[in-house]
Amino acid sequence: MKRRIAVNTEMAGKRTGRRVVVYLTAWVAVAALLGCGGTSGPELGKVKGTVTQKGKPLADVDVMFLPERGAPSSAKTDAAGNFELKFNDGRPGAVPGKHQVLITIPGTELPPPTGDEQMPEVVKPPVEFRKQVEVSASGENDLKIEVEE
Repeated sequence: MKRRIAVNTEMAGKRTGRRVVVYLTAWVAVAALLGCGGTSGPELGKVKGTVTQKGKPLADVDVMFLPERGAPSSAKTDAAGNFELKFNDGRPGAVPGKHQVLITIPGTELPPPTGDEQMPEVVKPPVEFRKQVEVSASGENDLKIEVEE
């Protein structure tokens, strides 16, 4: 024996309409909280500079700015020792305030062994140099960093 269930289509239509309104309202609220594009993240100060040692530019050196609070910014120097920092989200600059600057100079690369040659006894590891600087939120921060030997 089959049972028929009577459905009040008028009531079902009202419930569906209410659900749609609730879902749309929720989506509008989420969109409002997230914003509509725009820039997100902290305010940054533009930072560029030159890294030298004994007055000569250092190429292919890793430069990292570690702020007291917030995420770091980093760059690699070009052939002339110049760098421009990028924040961890790809935007140019660094968080304003005091930073510990970490500069890593690559070590000496060893040539591949040929025949009966012995490996050199001393291998130069990467060198790290630290310095503290202040990044300003306004204007350009053009830094000259001299790496001590």
